[in-house]
Amino acid sequence: WRDSGVVGWGYEDVLPYFKKSERNKNTDMVEPEYHGFDGPVSVQRFAHRPEMAESIVQAGAELGYRTGDLNGHNQTGFSIAQVMVDGGLRMSTSRAYLRPAHDRPNLFVKINSRVTGLVLNKLNNRVQGVKYVDQYGEHMVRARKEVILSAGVVGSAHLLLVSGIGPAEELLRAGVTVFQDLPVGRNLQHHVSVSVASTVNASEEAHYLTMDAVSEFLATRTGPLASTGLTQTTGFLTTSYSVDGVSSIFLDIQWNLDNSNLYRL
Repeated sequence: WRDSGVVGWGYEDVLPYFKKSERNKNTDMVEPEYHGFDGPVSVQRFAHRPEMAESIVQAGAELGYRTGDLNGHNQTGFSIAQVMVDGGLRMSTSRAYLRPAHDRPNLFVKINSRVTGLVLNKLNNRVQGVKYVDQYGEHMVRARKEVILSAGVVGSAHLLLVSGIGPAEELLRAGVTVFQDLPVGRNLQHHVSVSVASTVNASEEAHYLTMDAVSEFLATRTGPLASTGLTQTTGFLTTSYSVDGVSSIFLDIQWNLDNSNLYRL
């Protein structure tokens, strides 16, 4: 972000905030200088994993790849991924931040509403509020201090563009008054995904949706249904197509694995 001209958003600038949010429970497998251990967001490996997951990681080790912390100094290698989960359930932003604060007198969550644009002050070039619509019509909320725009990759860019912040030529072509000529949306990227299927003769049962598994999850939030099966296994690699070949520090491929049963009749 800093390389794109956003002052204060370099790696060293934002790392303390990532660490502050994290409560990593696998302290024995991570590099502590890159992780937090007292934050509200629980991060850990699933307690349940199929045997094949361990076999794949071991195969990576036999090929010479790392199998440690993939969110530390070096991301290359294979590992059982850490995920945001707590008590067998997904750890969401709502669970980590909103629910503990829902009784605060200065917090109000407006549901069934959609933000339609930003309220801009042309005198000081600042955002001073938002416009939104609900079942009663359009409304405006003004901020005393600041507006935090967090509407997702597409949603944030959309709100900026319809509010007049973006490439001037495109805004004028769409009939939007230009407030700031900035390259909003120009660096949007999406990962290419390719599926490769393999058949494995394995004695391990891959079908986890049994009544025993359901009962275990409902009673204790543990067992196969409290994990994602083989998909928790991942790998980050550098191919010969990367920036400067196999010695590049920039990884250009990620492995995600999944499993399913194949029955022959």
